[in-house]
Amino acid sequence: MSLKLALRSRPGALIFAAIAAATLACSGFPGVVETSVPLAPIETEDPLPLSNGAVSLVNDSLHTICFLYISPTSSDDWGESRLGTAGTIGSGETQTFEAASGDYDLRAEDCDSARVAEVRGVSISGAGFVWVIPDVPVTVRMVNNSGATVCYVFISPSTDRAWGGDWLGASETIGPGGSRDFAVPPGEDFDMMAADCDQNTLDDQRGIPITGEIYTWTIPEP
Repeated sequence: MSLKLALRSRPGALIFAAIAAATLACSGFPGVVETSVPLAPIETEDPLPLSNGAVSLVNDSLHTICFLYISPTSSDDWGESRLGTAGTIGSGETQTFEAASGDYDLRAEDCDSARVAEVRGVSISGAGFVWVIPDVPVTVRMVNNSGATVCYVFISPSTDRAWGGDWLGASETIGPGGSRDFAVPPGEDFDMMAADCDQNTLDDQRGIPITGEIYTWTIPEP
């Protein structure tokens, strides 16, 4: 089970301290997702008609989705992946999942448990909800000049109240001098935070407009 990250109005170090004990007991840290009790999705080659509370995911990205979480907004954790242990949604594919009417947070991850897309507070009703994950052309390029290993990366629209999950997933890191590209929707302002493997904040930027094809985010030396 993976906990959703706390509100980001507090400094990064306090966020880590406030959730560390509960999160480490369940999953190691937000964004590290386990799928020990899979729930079977409704698989289909074409979108199913949206019945009461259905979520139809259209994967227009270049990523294969291996983990999908549909969690009530009121819940503190993401729950289990709706794709089980072996299910995937390939690039260009669509699958539909049943969910009772209500407000939900949705998160899709690739096969390395790295975040591909996440939306929060989606109202799902009788009309259903179609979630399109686009082939996003805008890149945030992180360059790690800090001298420390980056183990946690959070990138979230400035309008969101929560950071969301870790973009590096369960095992990926960015060593000193390394770099990593992240795809984000164009035309929005983003908040970005990076932390080392001891959960110490290395860089925290707010309200950064992402307008060009590539934005370079440099983690500075201490």
